[in-house]
Amino acid sequence: MKKRLLFILAVVLVGALAFGSYSVIRQRKAQQAEKDAQLAALQQAQVQELVPLRAEETQLEQRIATLTASLPENKQPMGSTTVFFRGPYEELSTQVQQVMNIYGVKGTILLTEDLFPGKDGMLSVDALRSFTDDGWDLAISLQDLDAMTKLIADVEACSLPAPKVLYLATGVSTEYLTECVNRFGFQAVVTWSDVTLPEGVLMITAHSHQDDSETINNLFDYLRNNLDYVAVTIGFVSGDQDCYNSARLNSILNYCAYYSMEVAPASTVAEHARADAETDEDATRQELEEANQRLEEVRQRIKEIATNTGAE
Repeated sequence: MKKRLLFILAVVLVGALAFGSYSVIRQRKAQQAEKDAQLAALQQAQVQELVPLRAEETQLEQRIATLTASLPENKQPMGSTTVFFRGPYEELSTQVQQVMNIYGVKGTILLTEDLFPGKDGMLSVDALRSFTDDGWDLAISLQDLDAMTKLIADVEACSLPAPKVLYLATGVSTEYLTECVNRFGFQAVVTWSDVTLPEGVLMITAHSHQDDSETINNLFDYLRNNLDYVAVTIGFVSGDQDCYNSARLNSILNYCAYYSMEVAPASTVAEHARADAETDEDATRQELEEANQRLEEVRQRIKEIATNTGAE
């Protein structure tokens, strides 16, 4: 009887031990499964983190390239050109606009009391407005203050934008030129000779588009490697030495397009020149340093995730 009880007790103990071991194993498996699930979730979260990190990496690389290129030691100096039409002639619509559109560029149109929209041989007011609505500039010639005031008022009465460009056909005193520029808010002055201008106003040197080929070639070869500003002038009066030549304009625009040289209305050229002058080099270098530091952090994080998850 005693042996039988001992046997039963032994069986019970073995069963208890077996059940306990099974429970422990089952618990450990459950814990391991939970850890595996947590690890898988963590890895999945890290893989998902890669998408914005790689996008940020690309954006930082592009920004660093832009900032680096903008530093003075890395910038390739190159001039800008504006095409300056000496009057709102009808030929702008019938001959010129198609050529300009091929190259995606706009020009500047001179207005005077005689060369005014709606007059014989000139664009209508609506036709000229379609040019200005498309981004073209207006300019006026230097005159006495009363005449300029009246001309600008006539322009605005036609619901055209106020001229932003002053044209100098002859020399003028610095004092009078400064007074005109300040009073009427001109952003650029197209002139045939050097003049002294108030700070923030751009001087653009005029050259006839009909100059001989050697002169034109030398001019644009110079512009391609130097930060300067020119206006190629075009007239439409028969017999004028500056009378429109389609082949010459095509050649100039093709040259500028080939070398990625800016061709824009005079006020736009002035705005870009002013923006370049106002660029804060110290701020650019600081931003470049911060961008490089952030790029290093992003790349390190991408490397860590790749190591932890096996993601490429």
